[in-house]
Amino acid sequence: MNLRKKIGASVGTAVLVTGAGTMLGATPAAAAHRCGSEFIGIPSDQNADTTLRETVVWPGVAITLKIKQFQRGVERVFARIQGQTRQGDQVWLDWSYTGGNGWAQCGPFTVSADHRTNTSGAALRHPDGRTLTFRACMNVHDAGVVCTDWWT
Repeated sequence: MNLRKKIGASVGTAVLVTGAGTMLGATPAAAAHRCGSEFIGIPSDQNADTTLRETVVWPGVAITLKIKQFQRGVERVFARIQGQTRQGDQVWLDWSYTGGNGWAQCGPFTVSADHRTNTSGAALRHPDGRTLTFRACMNVHDAGVVCTDWWT
């Protein structure tokens, strides 16, 4: 399936969430925010041992691009916001089949309270045998929109 059809299918399956994208509980991908069928929902406090990219902004809010095996032999990539977050800060995952030259966005997912973490949905690294490129992004009160570098 080409990128245009895949993005169209992803947008077509989007589900709205109450309250401007605020996520409740452990179901970020359930909101579908253009996440696509490659994504699964994960707990908002999900972490992984492997950090692929990280960007920290003053006063200590970090956006990280993480990779984890949720099933044996199946790697998934997700974005995580953590640190001195404030209620309303947002996190999302950009994904691309073209190395970042055109992409779709999974999110945003909103931090529910000060000093809380949140995550995007977790994407398959190699859906249908193809390689995706990812970056993690956030929108925080004191710094605006900040993204990590792209990772393949």
